[in-house]
Amino acid sequence: MKTRAAFIIAVCLLALRAGAAEDPFDLRSRLGPLLPAPPTAAPTQGGEVAVESVESTHLLAVRTARPPRIDGDLDDPAWEHAPAYTGFVETFPREGAVPTERTEVRVLYDDDALYVAVRCFDTAPDLILRQLGRRDAQPPSDRVTVYVDSNHDRRNAFAFSVSAAGVLADSVLYNDVNETNTWDAVWAGSARMNASGWSAELAIPLNTFRFSDASSQVWGFLVEREIPRTHQMFGTTLVPRSARGRVSIFGVLRGIAGILPRPDVELTPYVIARGTAAPRDGDRAHPRLVYPTADVGADLKVGLTRSLTLNAALNPDFGQVEADQVILNLKNVELEFPEKRHFFNEGLDLFEQVGGDIGIPNQMFYSRRIGLTTPILGAARMTGTVAGGVETGLLDALVMGASRPTVAADGSGPPDARYRFHPEQPFHLGPNFDFPGERRVTMNDLAAVVRERISDHVSVGERFTSSVPLSQRCYPGDFGTAASASGLSYDRDLCAATGQNAGGIDLDARTADGDYGVLGQLEGSQWLGGSKAGTVFPDGTVLHDGDLGWGGYARVGKLGGEGFRYDVFGDVASPRLDLNAMGFQPIQNDQLWAAELGYTRPSGVGALRSLDAVVVGKVYHTADPHVLPLSRSLKLDVNLVLPGFQHLRTTWSFEDPKLDIRELGVRSEAAALARIPMQRQPNATALLLLGTDSNRQFTFEGSVTGLGVLAEGVGRTELGYQLEATLGFHPQARLETGLVATYNMSPQGIRFFGGDPGAGHYITGALHSEFVSMLLRQLWVLTPELTLQLYAQLFSAQGHYGPFFSIDRSPGQTIRLADLVGAGAEPDADFAELSLNINLLLRWEFRPGSTLFVGYVRAQEGALTGNEGRSTWSQLSRLPAAPANDTLFVKLSYWLNR
Repeated sequence: MKTRAAFIIAVCLLALRAGAAEDPFDLRSRLGPLLPAPPTAAPTQGGEVAVESVESTHLLAVRTARPPRIDGDLDDPAWEHAPAYTGFVETFPREGAVPTERTEVRVLYDDDALYVAVRCFDTAPDLILRQLGRRDAQPPSDRVTVYVDSNHDRRNAFAFSVSAAGVLADSVLYNDVNETNTWDAVWAGSARMNASGWSAELAIPLNTFRFSDASSQVWGFLVEREIPRTHQMFGTTLVPRSARGRVSIFGVLRGIAGILPRPDVELTPYVIARGTAAPRDGDRAHPRLVYPTADVGADLKVGLTRSLTLNAALNPDFGQVEADQVILNLKNVELEFPEKRHFFNEGLDLFEQVGGDIGIPNQMFYSRRIGLTTPILGAARMTGTVAGGVETGLLDALVMGASRPTVAADGSGPPDARYRFHPEQPFHLGPNFDFPGERRVTMNDLAAVVRERISDHVSVGERFTSSVPLSQRCYPGDFGTAASASGLSYDRDLCAATGQNAGGIDLDARTADGDYGVLGQLEGSQWLGGSKAGTVFPDGTVLHDGDLGWGGYARVGKLGGEGFRYDVFGDVASPRLDLNAMGFQPIQNDQLWAAELGYTRPSGVGALRSLDAVVVGKVYHTADPHVLPLSRSLKLDVNLVLPGFQHLRTTWSFEDPKLDIRELGVRSEAAALARIPMQRQPNATALLLLGTDSNRQFTFEGSVTGLGVLAEGVGRTELGYQLEATLGFHPQARLETGLVATYNMSPQGIRFFGGDPGAGHYITGALHSEFVSMLLRQLWVLTPELTLQLYAQLFSAQGHYGPFFSIDRSPGQTIRLADLVGAGAEPDADFAELSLNINLLLRWEFRPGSTLFVGYVRAQEGALTGNEGRSTWSQLSRLPAAPANDTLFVKLSYWLNR
């Protein structure tokens, strides 16, 4: 707790020191001559400070006394006073060429907003693609995108896009190379067709941006135009597709002067009402309970300074979020899923770790840890830039667990349908049985980050995460008569909850062109709480209160540019390192050493539109003193864009898993404590994928994957395959259909199944899996503000074990496949799963920032029994018997701004 308090105080002090004359955290003063010289500055005739750099594109913004109408028609007199910039350059497919179509950009501003007008001349206006879509999900269409680096830090920028059909999208670019479209701002944009092509207008409120307090502003600026029928892209500045960096290459927008900060306060309250039908008994489809529930909450945004923003949410609602795609996970590590909740997506780019664009093994912050199983009472985050260009972010969330069970302790009796006030969820109204019936721990989750840009191409960061339990896992009152009869009673030690602190420092350094770089992180963790016996990890490591772990990763080499790329990579996670309270760490007690060699020509070579090929070799060992060999692998991946803009991909990989230290431990704590590694069979895959031009009315992508495990000991060579087809169809501008169908039948090799690990007896079996998945996305666009969206996935999977083998092993001995002996069949070996998820959502943005949602959600799943001899396809007929939850909801949110 002392560590956590110290870091919070440090971050707050750093934020409050904005405007200070001296910067006690200035790393340049400490490192001195080791760093590249900063850009030089010289006063201009008007007294403005101009930075000498490689900027070659300068656009001029002109103050206007009267804002233009944002209707897409550029006949407003205000635009006559803004000079037209026409010096666009083609960035694809003919990088650096003079564009075949003319484009003009004009920029105005006043005390309230930045206004941008783009006129897109087209020699074939009848071929302009004007596909409608929902906001932030633009289908292939002619579009323009305006990028603004208002802090001119050459690392972070905002993007605003308008399609020829008037569909809007916005996103955030961060760390120069990453982009996320989950950020949303309230701004206006419109498009209009004309005889010579089409035009677009944008009005972006100045309080959207972060900028300095200089009297004259110099902003990074880029405007891009896309023509999908020819795949051409034009830009006001040439941003090479091969560059590992974008924001640092932007041109410059000058002329903005005399803009003053204005208080920016946005409040968006919401109310949601639901009607739910759910099984009374969770594992049976009938009988069902029908009951109403409701929630109220609010989102708040406050501009603390020009560049520091506070966002807060009270009882944040995630009711309109699309369901996660169902996946059959037969690995012994957790899968990572994308974050889809608005509050945790917006403004969290600063929390992303360096190297995220090229893959990193461990993440210190993984927002999906917060509030997926236990409701969030409130959350707040502060992000922005303070004195000296230091970026800072602080996020805190209070996740409320139930203070006592809301059903009978012994599980008997009918559900309690009474409505009463629950202080743990004060903004939720529902019957008592709608609240958690089991104890859930109240947690306070915190994440903080500080990042300083030492130069244009070097930055260092410090980050800290903490998840602290504010309640126990159980209390004396949780043990009723049924529990007592079973011999269960309150034990303060066993009821203790667990938490975690973690901290790290990172480095991101690149050459001026961004081609060569070194990036990495050093992290540590501290385990909090738990029982005296400790918490057992699958590899047998036991963590006790206060235990420390360490780890880190580094990548160095040629990471950008055309032609050959190469780098070496290392990652180490000590046995006691655990980041999973607030982060994502698939495994611990491992070390990885890898080398990568690639060749890339994103601008094309010969008849190919682009070429990307890479070969990667990896070697894994344990990080403990035994240094056991875990795995070695080799992978070749080739991606081609063909002359007709079809894309072709082929992947070949081979893995020889020497030993698996988690296979037994993920299913048995006794096996984990015995620390018995298990040998696994080698495996190989080969994939061939072909897709059509994604900008056409009808698109298709199909892939065939060969899967195989190779003979090792008693394990036989067995082959499998996966077939996948993705269809996209745009029959007219208002309709968009996407369908993904997948069928997989694959051997998994010899896997641990059961036995009596406590007596040293282990049973294994050859596992064969099969699944079928059909996923549908359908979009109807009535207007860009009114859309109806359908998401549905039908999934069926099963697994079969056999033949079976057994072995007796003492603690510390290894299970070798050659030492296994035949065993009898196990009756409960097979499994089957069946699920159907449906989300139907009507979204109407009836005024900027204010939205009405009407939705229907169906979640149906079950673990089936008696599936012997039944195929995965035949399992689908059993769907009506699976329990289902059906919910109809209406949500209204209203945006208020001052």
